[in-house]
Amino acid sequence: MNILFMLLLAVSLYAETHTSGKIQYNFSSISTDCKSFEEDEISQTLLQFNLDYNYKDIYIQITPMVNIFHTQNKFIQPNYYNTWDESELFLRSFYISYTDNEITFGVGLLPFSDSDTIKYNNNYTSNGEGIYMLNDNNLASVFLLWKHNNNRLITGIGTVDSLLPNGTYIADELKENSYTAFIIDTYTYNKFKFTNEFLYNSIYFEGVHTGDAYLLGSTIEYNDSEVSGVSIYTTIGASMYKNNSINAKQEIYKRFGIPEGTELLYPDSFAINDDTYYGQALLIGFRKDFDIFSEEFYINAEYFHTFNDWSSGNQGNVYSGKATQTFNIRDNSYYINAGYNYNRNLQIKLIYQYIELEESSRIGAPMTTTPNKNYIIPIDLTYTDILSINFSYRF
Repeated sequence: MNILFMLLLAVSLYAETHTSGKIQYNFSSISTDCKSFEEDEISQTLLQFNLDYNYKDIYIQITPMVNIFHTQNKFIQPNYYNTWDESELFLRSFYISYTDNEITFGVGLLPFSDSDTIKYNNNYTSNGEGIYMLNDNNLASVFLLWKHNNNRLITGIGTVDSLLPNGTYIADELKENSYTAFIIDTYTYNKFKFTNEFLYNSIYFEGVHTGDAYLLGSTIEYNDSEVSGVSIYTTIGASMYKNNSINAKQEIYKRFGIPEGTELLYPDSFAINDDTYYGQALLIGFRKDFDIFSEEFYINAEYFHTFNDWSSGNQGNVYSGKATQTFNIRDNSYYINAGYNYNRNLQIKLIYQYIELEESSRIGAPMTTTPNKNYIIPIDLTYTDILSINFSYRF
């Protein structure tokens, strides 16, 4: 990282610099059918800067973000165990690359969050790598990028255990030693875009190896927004998780304060084993842009469904505003988004999300679940819905 900072300083003295950014305010109301859950209201302000440096064949990209988060109750991210910070400064990306003809070599913090299909929820802007349904982390990576005609391929290896602040939405318990290898291919043809992605994740808990996840996904997009205003897209995914949580049983028990032998009393709540689990997922999305009295509006809807023991690297990051594709969702979720583009920079949108949550992740293998009523702490929960209003301004 010291070398990266020194290169940045040296290049910035001579480089061509481009700056841009976005400020976003989001207000959400969260409700469930759980009697023990009080309806919550969350307000969030995000400030993002994009700093781009170009000097000959060298390119540096930095995206710092400020997140200010307030809630009536101390909100706990449902995928993990810690509360979100109410204010945070972190880096969404920070990498340097060198290009020689069609080949680019790079190193640094690479964003996977604002990636394929996300642009249909926003104003056709996204700058992340890969397929959002499979992974939304920011990985400190070494990567190679190849561009040829309409084809773009990126491959590399990265880790969430970064020396740079990359967001506390990723549980600290999973950061040490965990890493991801990725290969992503994108091909465009007229109004179609095809993306294929393969991920291998070696997962550690408190530094102890607990499993290996293999993910494969494909996205097809048809974008006719400039003519008919219609865009249609779909993503399919498959996962295989080779569990090894039996190797970290003591670390898991210690982290959650679980007495020895508890799994014998509540066997449905535990999956501390070395079994292999398989799962699948499907996303179908639609967007329609239209004008009313020369004003630009759009509607966007998505349906997401998982099968069997689906696993993914979508952790539900703090700044995306989307909760309908996180790895712990079982069965169905729905996302409806209606937006108004006041101009090219200012957008206002109303978002509704409905998530079926009738099952809880089992301790030791989060991709496997048990009905909420059978969990170690029974929960009378079947769904969560989130209603949000979002204002964003790009500069």
